[in-house]
Amino acid sequence: MASLNASSAQLVVDLLALAREGSEWVGELAVAQMSRLVEQLAVDNTGELLDAELMMPFRLQGLCRRGEPGEYAVRIETRADVHLCCQRCLEVLPFSLRLDKSLRLAPAGKLFSQARLEALEAEGAEVLPLNGPVVPAELVENEVLLGLPVYPRHENCSVPDYKQAEQGGEVPGPTTSPFKVALSTLRLDH
Repeated sequence: MASLNASSAQLVVDLLALAREGSEWVGELAVAQMSRLVEQLAVDNTGELLDAELMMPFRLQGLCRRGEPGEYAVRIETRADVHLCCQRCLEVLPFSLRLDKSLRLAPAGKLFSQARLEALEAEGAEVLPLNGPVVPAELVENEVLLGLPVYPRHENCSVPDYKQAEQGGEVPGPTTSPFKVALSTLRLDH
């Protein structure tokens, strides 16, 4: 198993060779080093990422479709239990990410016929254009981001009652405003 960390996060893999050989590449990624994913994850009331120590295992498996020469694909698998922020109540929302998808590979310079493109679209196949080797960390992060809900929210939660707060009542929700946490980290130089 290859472990991708800050020093090896830029390793590259030739997905076309992986598919031709029918081999696989296995590794794990530190969630805290996936900057675009980190933006989607929940923080605690001090502003610290809840999933800061989480490692995300993944597998890239090369596939060659039998009977269709030149039809290569890569299967991407990963699993992780992450914490998102509910868009209704702003509380932490546990989310079990289970990703298992195949992407058809389109090598640079290879043009699919219109009929083949229509057949791929009818199959619901996703095509990954290749211009050379890819960085597995970036590919996995891209697919993980596409696997997250657009508007994460609990099945049963409600928007805090701000009218109650105006009348002196307690507002349900986070104990510390995320804006207050962000502002407390800023330093004003006069």
